[in-house]
Amino acid sequence: MALSTGATIYDLDGAGLTTLVSSGSAVINGDFSGVPDAAVGSGLAVFCDLILTLTMNSDPGDGTSILVYRRDLDIDGTTDAPQPDLNYKGVFVGSFLVDSSASSQTLILPNAPLAGYDAEFYIENITGIDINAAWVLKGLPKGYNVHT
Repeated sequence: MALSTGATIYDLDGAGLTTLVSSGSAVINGDFSGVPDAAVGSGLAVFCDLILTLTMNSDPGDGTSILVYRRDLDIDGTTDAPQPDLNYKGVFVGSFLVDSSASSQTLILPNAPLAGYDAEFYIENITGIDINAAWVLKGLPKGYNVHT
């Protein structure tokens, strides 16, 4: 089936996956991750798929989550939103449902919203178990375009 002129299509960032955190420090239960290595450039993107690869210290049990928050950058010139932490969580964009396993896991949070600014993403560990060091967070910005 061919797309008709004017049809709305997904437009993925041509750069592909961007590594946002390449080797994160351990995140103890109840704490936030540190400053990311890179930000997602929003351009015309309105969403960003987030992919988290990690290993837990032990089995976290069923139904646990890792929360995700966005920090917008260069909102007004070079002014950034405050960095999320336990006292200021910032903009909640979703959560990763963690498998009940201490082995390596790759989790996806599809369509985390972007606000039209470059953005950093932070995780909050509420699993009850520490996240081992060397976790990786990647992002794939995407938006809509018109087929011509």
